[in-house]
Amino acid sequence: MNNSEERKKLNEDNSTINEHRPTILLAGDDLSIIRQIIVLLKDLIENPRVIVSKDGVETIDLAFKNSPDIMIIDVQMPHIDVFEVSKQIRIKEKDEGAHIPILALLSDSSDKNRKNMIESGIDGFLIKPVDRDELKGFLSQHLSEQSPIHGIDFKDGVERLMGNTAVYLQILESFVEECAQNIYDLEKAFKLKDEKEAFGITHKLKGTAGNVAAFEIAKRAADLHDALNETKNDYESLFMELKREFVDFRNSFEEFRNSKKI
Repeated sequence: MNNSEERKKLNEDNSTINEHRPTILLAGDDLSIIRQIIVLLKDLIENPRVIVSKDGVETIDLAFKNSPDIMIIDVQMPHIDVFEVSKQIRIKEKDEGAHIPILALLSDSSDKNRKNMIESGIDGFLIKPVDRDELKGFLSQHLSEQSPIHGIDFKDGVERLMGNTAVYLQILESFVEECAQNIYDLEKAFKLKDEKEAFGITHKLKGTAGNVAAFEIAKRAADLHDALNETKNDYESLFMELKREFVDFRNSFEEFRNSKKI
């Protein structure tokens, strides 16, 4: 079976899935990556509808025709790359008041890629090969029916406590306070140029965040931890990403808590 035939079969395999399930537009030229993502999506989402695209031009066309819930796009695509695809979609969305979350699959997290992501309106990225928990965190954040709190896999967090939502919310409340202290301590460590202290804080934070199903914060903390371990110099941008993610999570948690009067 050649690439064109296999890509067609992947689309046919998903065409009979119920229309009310989340629609994921998956684009890329590497079928091994496409197959891996489809396996993960079917594991993480109940009966997803996955549409597969082979290049940037087709991706834009399919996005306009299908209005997917999420787009996952490999940086390596013929004709138009992920950044230009995102730019064109964002331009059209301005007239419609819509916003499709776009996840880029990158080979590295270089400053150039990060800058291109911001300029093109991409919502997030994962480094290939894709990590299951990191993909799970992005899906939890951007498929609103799965989580009422930003950056949290709410369903997973509650399931870890045998369905006890009240206890989970208490744990999240404690995590907000602990994470705020971690952010403060990191800022202090960077001002003092104490990379060893910052390394220890990020190691602890990524573990704690993962334990409470705060996968977005866990990912940002892990990125910063890895940069410190490899003595890279992009600490400031990575720290700011972590800080913004925490603020978004905290605000979302407080809004949810107030709405539930807990």
